[in-house]
Parts: sequence; structure tokens; C-alpha cells
Amino acid sequence: LEQVGEQPVVRGILVLTALAGVAAAGDYRISLIAGTAFLALPTALGNLLFPRVAFAEGRPGAPAVLQVLRRSALALGLAALACAALAPWAVPFLFGPQYAAAVPPLLWRLPGIWAYALHWMLMNDVVARGRYPLFACLSLAVLCGISLAGAWLLTPAWGAVGTAAAFSLGALAGLAWLAVGHARPEGLSPPAYCGAVR
Repeated sequence: LEQVGEQPVVRGILVLTALAGVAAAGDYRISLIAGTAFLALPTALGNLLFPRVAFAEGRPGAPAVLQVLRRSALALGLAALACAALAPWAVPFLFGPQYAAAVPPLLWRLPGIWAYALHWMLMNDVVARGRYPLFACLSLAVLCGISLAGAWLLTPAWGAVGTAAAFSLGALAGLAWLAVGHARPEGLSPPAYCGAVR
């Protein structure tokens, strides 16, 4: 499943290279490295917590999972905001001024990286508890399909920014699809699922 989920990133770079050239693909690659590095720690923490929470003794699976998901979403969101604030300075400093063009794709990728990380946290719960297999598979199809179709449509006009935006659209759609499938069997309304109703 993880290899399938990585396809939008791999194929997106191939589409970008074919439609916008090697230089645009290089900028996109830098944005990929920088964005992933900023969000690595909160993502790792969430991935470590999920299997344990899913089988926590004496606690219902879904409410405990949602608690970790909400906290992880907040931590990831704060990391993404920090990345957005630091990127205009950090990317040229770390990679050289010639890569300043990597900053806009990075900013457009951040919502997708946030959603992609949360998607895989939920996937860990799906695998650990052996539930919602159809929604899990379909969420990957949605993520990959929208990301790749969006890349073909947006890259010719917008270059690396278009590829980054397509990835974010696909990741957000995949997360939404999986969240719906995760919430329905538990009898949770969307506000309750998102944490608005405790």
C-alpha cells in the first residue's frame, strides 16, 4: 500500500519533467525534500502511536484513534505553518539562491503533505484493525487519480506549482474519502469526527 501511495510523487515528477523540463523538476524535487523534512518528526510520532492506540486495552478503538489524529493534525499543521514561514529564507540558504524558485512549489505542496501524512496515519489504523479495506483501497485510487490527472492538466500552464497543487488536491481528496469510510461504521457525524463535538 505504501508503494501505491508514493505513486503520485514519483509519477508527478515524471509528468513534470516531460511537460515542463528538467529545471522545473529540479525545483519540485527540492520542494519535496524540504517539505518532507519539516514534517518528518510529527508524522513519525503519529505513526508510532497509531498501532498501539488501535488496540489499547479497555478503550474503544475509534475514539482513541481520533484523539491521536486530532493532535497529530494540529502538530502537522503547526509544522506546515513553520515551514511556510521559513521556506523563503531557508531554501535559498540551504540549497543556494539558484533554487529560490523551489519555494512556490513547496508552499503549494504543504497542504498535500499535511493531508498525506494524516492519510497514512489512518491507513495504519485500517491495517492494524483490519477494517474498511474497500474505503482504504478507494482512497488510494482517489489520491493517485486526482494527483496524476491534475498534474497533466495543471503542469503545462503552471509548471512545478501546478504539479504541487495537483498533489495537494489528490492528497486532500484521498484523506477526505478515507475519513468518510472511517467515520460511517462508527456512527460518527462529520462534526464529531473532526473534533467539533466531543
